[in-house]
Amino acid sequence: MKTSLSIFLITLLIVACSKQQTEVKEVTAAPEKAIPEYPTLLTDALTAHGGITNWQKFGTLEYNLKKTDFSEYQLIDLNTRNTLLITDKYKLGFDGENAWVTPSKEVFGRSSIRFYHNLYFYFFAFPFVLADEGIAYEELPAETVEGITYDVLKIGYGDNIGDSPDDNYICYFDQNTKQLKFIRYTVTYFSKEQSEKYNALKYVEWQGVNGLMVPKRMDSYRWTDGTFGEQRGSTSFENVVFTEDAPPATAFQMPAGAEVDEETAQ
Repeated sequence: MKTSLSIFLITLLIVACSKQQTEVKEVTAAPEKAIPEYPTLLTDALTAHGGITNWQKFGTLEYNLKKTDFSEYQLIDLNTRNTLLITDKYKLGFDGENAWVTPSKEVFGRSSIRFYHNLYFYFFAFPFVLADEGIAYEELPAETVEGITYDVLKIGYGDNIGDSPDDNYICYFDQNTKQLKFIRYTVTYFSKEQSEKYNALKYVEWQGVNGLMVPKRMDSYRWTDGTFGEQRGSTSFENVVFTEDAPPATAFQMPAGAEVDEETAQ
């Protein structure tokens, strides 16, 4: 009887250990998240600006956008890319489906709510937004502009990626520091057709925030005969704050009476 009991207990112990080992194997066998592969030029630039891993750990971005006679608070959910923009005249937002403004489009005074809602955020977030999905990269030969030679990367988009998949961005990086210096870009949002007419945006000054190198001031120009033409404006970013937690979804909720852009989300 004792022998039978001993054999029974030993069998239970073996089964228990076997089950535990199986459970451990199931936990450790989980696949690791794949790390995207970027062109070397972009990888170096992301590192120079603080690293894509550091950027991706934040859920909220906010800052005050300043122009000569204009000030606007912007709040961005970095995961959903929902936005909230506030001035003393209007409040504008994107909730993932609708681009809206209150009290009215007339007070807002621009041609498209949807075009504007993430315009400055996108330029602020270079080069990190160049790591988004659906982007095609082309490393171009080094180019000399105003006596300085830059490494050059062209950015395009896959079909139906974003609101302007025909847009192109040509990015110029410092050959030593690998930081972004300026970009040339096309605007096809309104025409919905590819264009060879470029504008330019020069990153004049950078600032370090939470280990990231982000714009403090950028100047916009017309691009004429392969160089900077007439200056069109200057924009600065103040009180930049990154937070790891995402903002509440209610922050982007369309208020009663707001006007909606006629264009639907892509």
